[in-house]
Amino acid sequence: MLIYLRMFFFFFVIYEIIFKFQLMKKLILLLCGTLGCTIFSFSQFNTTFLTNLSNSTSTGFVGIGVKPTATSTFRGNFNLHLHGVADYIEIIPAVIGGNPQLSVNHGKTVRFGMTNLTTGTDASDGTEFRMSGLNFQLINREQGHLTIGTGNSTLRFSQPSARAWMGFPTGASETDQRFASFNITSADNALFLQTTDLTKTALRIKYINDNGNAIEVFETDAVKPNFKVFSSGFVYARKYVTTLSNFPDYVFADNYRLMPLEDLRTFISANKHLPNMPTASEIEQDGADLGELNRVLVEKVEELTLYLLQMETRLKELEGKK
Repeated sequence: MLIYLRMFFFFFVIYEIIFKFQLMKKLILLLCGTLGCTIFSFSQFNTTFLTNLSNSTSTGFVGIGVKPTATSTFRGNFNLHLHGVADYIEIIPAVIGGNPQLSVNHGKTVRFGMTNLTTGTDASDGTEFRMSGLNFQLINREQGHLTIGTGNSTLRFSQPSARAWMGFPTGASETDQRFASFNITSADNALFLQTTDLTKTALRIKYINDNGNAIEVFETDAVKPNFKVFSSGFVYARKYVTTLSNFPDYVFADNYRLMPLEDLRTFISANKHLPNMPTASEIEQDGADLGELNRVLVEKVEELTLYLLQMETRLKELEGKK
């Protein structure tokens, strides 16, 4: 019997505690509703972000669960709101034999950092989320990687290799695999590359051997590419068009000076190539401008036509003398 009485007393005490807690909660909610409190709003200065609050009164805000009403002047509207009102001055250490120490003012800044036992806890450690002025930065200060993605569709910035990898599967090794999966859907140019240094290359493609295709261009639903560049240097195309200025129709002008055949014979004997044509050594060293080479070839064909017409005229003159 004593045991039952003790159990009854125990449950009665628990009931009293729960009842009083619920009553206290209702009273708090009632008071907050009456006094116009903002429910689930917490901040460093026990206030939400009013539009008329001067930034000079504080050094920063931290708001959690801030949700204004339709008529509220509260600025925050996030589950977590960080508001920076002070300038962030970054000290960049000096490099031995290089630049001296620099002091950079990034302007009004809010910073959120993450560190662990591996990175350390100094200002230059870990990963930083920063909003300075209108600029947002996500920076990993360590000798590791910064990866953004979903599953196997990722973009990885690698500090050790100083490269950005696209389409990098989780857990893949940079030492034995290469990934570059890139897709753009845009009404503008799909990819635009520009360099202001004449000694640099805007786009460079390197293949592991000479058997693969460096570039392929397909028509919609086509099986065979219309344009292909092999890593060995061979180019396949359906059609090649070049714009040429001063096309060789000038050969047929009345004032064009056609080299006499005897002079042409002397030139070929001395130079081992036709006039205006590049030499074999020039082609071997610098390659050939296909457009210019075709222009000169047309020039020679038209000159050859004039030579044939001259020979025909002389033959007729000889035949008439017989």
